[in-house]
Amino acid sequence: MDNPSLLPGRNSRPLTPEQKGKIERELRENLGYDGPIVWRDGPATKSCFAPGPDPTEPGKEVGILYIGSDILPGTDTLNPDSSLDRVAALAHEVTHCWRYDEGRAWEKSDLDEIATSLQAITLFWSELRPRHVKQLVEDALARLGEHYRKLRRSTRAHPRVPPGKRPASGRLPGLCSTSDGNGCVASEAIKPTVIQAAPYPGRVCA
Repeated sequence: MDNPSLLPGRNSRPLTPEQKGKIERELRENLGYDGPIVWRDGPATKSCFAPGPDPTEPGKEVGILYIGSDILPGTDTLNPDSSLDRVAALAHEVTHCWRYDEGRAWEKSDLDEIATSLQAITLFWSELRPRHVKQLVEDALARLGEHYRKLRRSTRAHPRVPPGKRPASGRLPGLCSTSDGNGCVASEAIKPTVIQAAPYPGRVCA
């Protein structure tokens, strides 16, 4: 299983029954989440959203929240990934579910995570405190910075071909994976992987 939704540096201690109760009340009463919750017990477990079979209605697929130890913040208050608190992290995860229910293709990509953190602010504006908004913005900026660094590394891995040496098709060898007949459309190095909502892939976060 792969694709955790929250970044590293967060809590790794197993959730206690009291913490689970507080998290569930936050989800149900404040954030309005009425879908299934799967608790991931044990140390250093990961939280995420993933589509899966409805545990109450066979044959139906729903969005499921997998809640692990990393739903709680870590100890590094200077790290936006670590300091994102419980409420902001839960708002991020519920927004993943909302986007899925709205019919958006479920993507596990940097840009999807960035959009989810920012959209959580607008969806739950009345439920979030100013510090939660600040944390979600910082989370999006940290992810955007990492995405930019990946793009820079991808650019260095595929140096620019001088115009006089480009193939007649306009495509750069070894860089473009698809074409609309007029040249490069997408780079395999940066194209996000889209996981279709159905059928259920049987894989969730690590």
